[in-house]
Amino acid sequence: MSIISFLLRFISLSYELSLEYLHLSVDSSGRCSFSLLLIEALDAIFGALLFLQCLFSLHMFVFMLPWIFSLRNFSLWQFRVQNVGLRKVNQANNGNF
Repeated sequence: MSIISFLLRFISLSYELSLEYLHLSVDSSGRCSFSLLLIEALDAIFGALLFLQCLFSLHMFVFMLPWIFSLRNFSLWQFRVQNVGLRKVNQANNGNF
């Protein structure tokens, strides 16, 4: 999990806890109080953050797809180091490696 994703999840969790507290402090008379305005503002801000988190996750998934498929059949054989003893045997037999 990336740091950005972790921070966004932590912020959204703390937002949910604070939102529950604010809902308890809002009266049901229908007046537009400061708490109600704060709830609406937090809904908009953290809704946008949730959208950005989903967009970031989708972007990282699409960005990683070429790496996943290109390294799927990747082998470490191309990084091999030739054996020195084998090299001497090959030179004695046919003059090349």
